[in-house]
Amino acid sequence: MRGSWRNFLACTWAGLGLLAVPVPALACGPILVCATKASFAAGTQLPASTKAIPLAVPKPLQAPFAPLVPELRDAAGKLVATELVDDTSGGYKLLRPLKGLAANSAYTLVLPGFCQDALGALVPPVELPFATGPDLPAPQGMGTLQLTYVAPDQVLVWTSVGSCTVPIQAARGHVAVTPAAEMAPWLPITRAELWVDGAKWAGGLYGDVPTQPGPPQSAVAKSVQEFYVACGPVPDLADPGLAPGQHHVDVRFHVAGEFNDPPYLYGDLSVTCGASTGGDAGGSEVSGSEVSGSEVSGSDVSGLAGDTASGPPTNAAPASSGSCSAGRPAFSWVTVGLLLTFGVLGRCLRRRLATCPSN
Repeated sequence: MRGSWRNFLACTWAGLGLLAVPVPALACGPILVCATKASFAAGTQLPASTKAIPLAVPKPLQAPFAPLVPELRDAAGKLVATELVDDTSGGYKLLRPLKGLAANSAYTLVLPGFCQDALGALVPPVELPFATGPDLPAPQGMGTLQLTYVAPDQVLVWTSVGSCTVPIQAARGHVAVTPAAEMAPWLPITRAELWVDGAKWAGGLYGDVPTQPGPPQSAVAKSVQEFYVACGPVPDLADPGLAPGQHHVDVRFHVAGEFNDPPYLYGDLSVTCGASTGGDAGGSEVSGSEVSGSEVSGSDVSGLAGDTASGPPTNAAPASSGSCSAGRPAFSWVTVGLLLTFGVLGRCLRRRLATCPSN
């Protein structure tokens, strides 16, 4: 009898322990991909002096767990000797031609994947043709930087609980780069980082340098194109953004495979939720040859437009994005924990009663 009570108490504590274990929230996770992706489209021309081609290579999620091996072939279809190495960004692989690329030549990337068709058969590798132009020196300047104030509007910000994003009211600083002529050929294999007030704000993808000065194109306000200041309540565990006021902005660049980065562009922009105080934030620029000491200054200029990386319009209602959905889940994990706990306790109680002698 005494042992039966010990078993019952052990089961009770085990059941209650379910409530003490942190349950993962339904937060935004990475969208799973099954195909190798290049940073540029078919038909792109790269400098012949390109040292590496950035590729997003997925990892196998099931047996046989063999890594994907992209290939590079010349115009005759002959395999070009390459090596696949990790990129400094951590999210890419670099395909390095061991003997370089020939000038003014045609090439094809053969990009394998784990994708399956409707019948479950493995989809064959994708062939991506591209060409090379002449040998070019590595870029020494990026061009000009334009910082623009965007008046308060509804935007989506990242959250770590319940969904990918939640809507808030926020004012934004928009970032756009007008590339210098020497930089333009390198854009397909260049990535950018946005630093605000000395801290990294966001990193971009290769081939996605923020060059568009037009109206906002993405609802998510945190990117290499935009930073934001909250102008209203921010839900718990959502990204609160930056404090209102003057912010120092750095845009930094990296060309795949290069050891030395171009000089980054920087400037200052005031982003608050108040009324316009005048100024010319949208028209000021920093040129690549003037990065040392030159600044972009600006005040709150209402009505100027901005731009983000990609996605639905900024004023669109929160909606599903990839594998994530905006808004909190329709059920509670606490409820699930309680049901499991009471289930364990009930089962233990039934076992105890079954061991008791009948009167």
